[in-house]
Amino acid sequence: MTTATQRQSSLSMVLRVTSGNFLEMFDFFLYGFYATYIAKTFFPSGNLYASLIMAFATFGAGFLARPIGAIVLGSYIDRIGRRKGLIVTLAIMACGTALIAFVPGYASIGLAAPVLVLIGRLLQGFSAGVELGGVSVYLAEMATPGRKGFFVSWQSASQQVAIMIAAVLGYLLHQAFNNHQIDQWAWRIPFFIGCMIIPFIFAIRRSLQETDAFLAHKHHPTFAEILRSIAQNWRLITGGMLLVVMTTVSFYLITVYTPTFGKSVLKLSENDSLLVTFFVGLSNFIWLPIMGALSDRIGRWPLMLGFSLLTMLTAYPTLAWMVAAPSFAHMLAVELWLSFLYASYNGATVVALTELLPSHVRTVGFSLAYSLATAIFGGFTPLVTTTLIDSSGDKAAPGYWMMLAAACGLAATLMLYHKDIRSRFAGKAATA
Repeated sequence: MTTATQRQSSLSMVLRVTSGNFLEMFDFFLYGFYATYIAKTFFPSGNLYASLIMAFATFGAGFLARPIGAIVLGSYIDRIGRRKGLIVTLAIMACGTALIAFVPGYASIGLAAPVLVLIGRLLQGFSAGVELGGVSVYLAEMATPGRKGFFVSWQSASQQVAIMIAAVLGYLLHQAFNNHQIDQWAWRIPFFIGCMIIPFIFAIRRSLQETDAFLAHKHHPTFAEILRSIAQNWRLITGGMLLVVMTTVSFYLITVYTPTFGKSVLKLSENDSLLVTFFVGLSNFIWLPIMGALSDRIGRWPLMLGFSLLTMLTAYPTLAWMVAAPSFAHMLAVELWLSFLYASYNGATVVALTELLPSHVRTVGFSLAYSLATAIFGGFTPLVTTTLIDSSGDKAAPGYWMMLAAACGLAATLMLYHKDIRSRFAGKAATA
């Protein structure tokens, strides 16, 4: 039974560690939210889809840096400590964010503009490659017994707060400025706000304590030892990567891509698209800790198995229903359904990944699996879906991409938990 003091201490710890995660994800998501303006500013073209594809290609390039960040920074955190590593990741992300916020447009400095934006994205990706893993492992190692799923779920929940605040800022931006002003300069305001928050988050994260699990290790592996361990556990990391494909694709589809999809594809207003994004973030924020706690009670794999299968069956039909009669109400209903599927699966998946990997390389293993899934699948979701719609003419085509991701999650769950699944069903058969 936890005391009031212990609960307060746990809440303080969660807020401090996820505050940095919130800022990193806030800055990361802004790029996707303002993709149409970034495309016009840095990637001018006579064709909207061509500009968007170039902007989303740059967005996706940041994810290619994630596996490198996962290995380099992940091994650093496993070697020197969770707390120090989380401060380093925040510093690198801050540099990338400031670069994107202050770079002049293509009209002012020509090709240097998209090049500098690309460098900013690569810095953000390098940092984010280990941020999610570092925060998840820290929360898992600091969790009270029997509540690991609930604690780790707040890593993802903090991202939803970032989405909601970014959406609110976008809404207020359109109330305060006209479209011409936003096109020219006002879209940068949320990036400036992100830069202003950085010193405050640094102060908060510096107060974190090191985890007992890390301090208990008598030997902290060298970089070479970590690389050998990664090679020895490649099957497990590959399986973990496939688990995360469902999480990362669905997440970027229903959050980062939603404003662009609503405005450019469904022809809804900017405010309608941002409102939908806000409610998706709120829905995710509610469902993630609920499903994380449920996974503590019934296990991880039942949720992952059930909701990956449900996503395969419903992703395309629901999107097809929405695009047949696009409206704010239809888009909200479909996005909330997809949010429920994502949060239910993710609430169990992230904590499962911290449990599957050996403790001495937990951060680098988690981060590598997560970053590979994001680099190969999730990060290019806006680009892939935009290309699918443009080439096929089917506005519901993103549903096929989400179905493929769900199939990866289903296959990985069956592969990693086949003994548990067989045992559970064998036990039920014997009881019957």
